[in-house]
Amino acid sequence: MLLHFFRRTRIVHITNINRAGINLLLFSLRRRRARRIFKKRTQIYNYFPQLNSKFTLLGLIFGILGQSPSPSRP
Repeated sequence: MLLHFFRRTRIVHITNINRAGINLLLFSLRRRRARRIFKKRTQIYNYFPQLNSKFTLLGLIFGILGQSPSPSRP
């Protein structure tokens, strides 16, 4: 039931994704390549703290919904 819910909402909110959400989506799809980039550019962690946490999928979902949480920030 959860998968069905996410499938419907993804189609509904796909038009509301901003550039940050798109980047988050791309980086989450190719995680290994993103990690190599983040090793050189660690400043991106400040803009996308979701990628530096274990809840990458959760951050991606909230990013699509437009309310991206930042659990990594103190």
